[in-house]
Amino acid sequence: MATLQATTASNGPRINPDSIDAIEAIINEYDFYGNFDSLTIEAVDPDNEDADPHLRCFGHATFSPSKPVLDEDGSIADREYVSAEDVLERLAPHLEEPLVVQTVGFEKCRFPLLASQWVAWPDGTLTHNTFDTAPEKPVTSKSDGDTIVNWPTIRETLSLVLEERCPNSKDVVLETMGDALGNHAEDLICEPSTGAETDTVLNPTHSTSDSSA
Repeated sequence: MATLQATTASNGPRINPDSIDAIEAIINEYDFYGNFDSLTIEAVDPDNEDADPHLRCFGHATFSPSKPVLDEDGSIADREYVSAEDVLERLAPHLEEPLVVQTVGFEKCRFPLLASQWVAWPDGTLTHNTFDTAPEKPVTSKSDGDTIVNWPTIRETLSLVLEERCPNSKDVVLETMGDALGNHAEDLICEPSTGAETDTVLNPTHSTSDSSA
């Protein structure tokens, strides 16, 4: 039987110096146990006056907080797992810059691999990203000889051209095109370009045929 092996680490975001006790009180409410080790999560107040207080998280375990459930004599009878977002939401007001926590793990060489990233911003914004183990096929499929180009890529290229040729109309043109494409703006199929077609688009005065013929 394979056992999950995981590693978690974070950046070291600066924290409010007056919040160290509050952060430690929040952390002490939870356990972060893994199969082999537990995570270290702490508010660091450096002795060096030039260094800022910061938060750090590291260890050979997943970022999976739990709360101990005590029995009548005060010993731990069970653990109640809570979401990582709940903990990060409580820590966020004490941050002075974003906290990024990353976890990676594996069971031998078996699919799926574990990979998660949580980000907590001081304003309370939270994000969580992980591998998509059951991806859905795009609505627009790729056929032989065609290339799928998304609207953000087209928009970026077109923006550069418009900035050079008609900067005053750039925003209006891009907005109009985006509205016109609607739900189809995300996935567009374009015929492969030989280079001459692209040159004609970027340089309308250029002709690929010999006008003197």
